[in-house]
Amino acid sequence: MTQPKFDPRDFDAVMARYGDMVYRLAFSHTGQREDAEDVAQDVFLRYVDNCDRIESPEHCRAWLLRVTVNCCHSLHRRADRRRRATMSDELEALLAKPQSGEDPLRATFAHDPEAEREEGEELDAKSREQLRRALLGLSERYRTALYLFYYEELSVAEIAGLMEAAEGTVKSLLSRGRKQLRAVYEREGGRSG
Repeated sequence: MTQPKFDPRDFDAVMARYGDMVYRLAFSHTGQREDAEDVAQDVFLRYVDNCDRIESPEHCRAWLLRVTVNCCHSLHRRADRRRRATMSDELEALLAKPQSGEDPLRATFAHDPEAEREEGEELDAKSREQLRRALLGLSERYRTALYLFYYEELSVAEIAGLMEAAEGTVKSLLSRGRKQLRAVYEREGGRSG
């Protein structure tokens, strides 16, 4: 059976396919449901104005990810604040995406108790919350790189394109971000992964 042809002007199909992805990325940046909703709305309003430029589903996904990151940056600049809020259990439900062979960081983004039990590395609710708080304690660049790598499963090259940075910079962000995350997590009494 052949896949239906991608139509960038079919807004219902684009929303159905990418709406959750945009919201999850915005929520991972802002930590606030209302801000994430505002960002997602802004992203899709921009999409309506630019849909004629979209050439394929892959281009659409990359464009939406890039614009979401940019809108999150704009939100922080407009508000002139960098708030650090705890992620609620809502994040766990929104980011639920079964994965196998997860490490604790991936489990933070996409909690799947079955996968954790399979790996013998079950994080209790307190540990997951400590890890989420530690993640929100990182700078936005580290959070973005870690989120795109672990949750959206983008390659270093794809992340570099989205963040408009060199691949070496992205590798450094991932490495340093993991180290900072581990240090904050351990300082708050969590287990090391």
